[in-house]
Amino acid sequence: MHHLNWGSLFWGSTFSRLGKPFIFGPIGGGEISPEVLREWFGESWRREVKRNWALRVLLRFNPRARRTTRAAGLALATNNETAARSRALGATRVELCLDTAVEPEAIATEEREAPDRSAPAALWVGRNLRRAGMRSSPATWATRRASWTWVAIPGEGGVARNGVRARST
Repeated sequence: MHHLNWGSLFWGSTFSRLGKPFIFGPIGGGEISPEVLREWFGESWRREVKRNWALRVLLRFNPRARRTTRAAGLALATNNETAARSRALGATRVELCLDTAVEPEAIATEEREAPDRSAPAALWVGRNLRRAGMRSSPATWATRRASWTWVAIPGEGGVARNGVRARST
């Protein structure tokens, strides 16, 4: 069985109750947010400090996370921090796995010119959580030579529900 998700190590999976080996992942959520990123979190930094503490202290006591990692025949972790925490919880086999994989045929082998070079566009997929870095993205895009960047954020949830324009100077 493969519990295909883009979930969190902290919340585990109910597949562990079936008593059968399964593939758990790709999973993330084992990263600690460094203090240097505090300004980008704004008001939500206090919540992030609590999340960091929960990962460092409470995760090892989380029965669902322990049960899931121990029952999984394979845990697919999206980063080294999550892989290490999965092993610490008792996972016997952990492999790194990109959760943003692209088919090799979809990768351009030569540079292509965009139809409208005046407006680079970005598509933000996923919930707009402060820890995902959306707030710091406009500052990054502003370093581009374009006069502005258009960002589409489909769906709902998180901090913002609309597209964001980032002006460069």
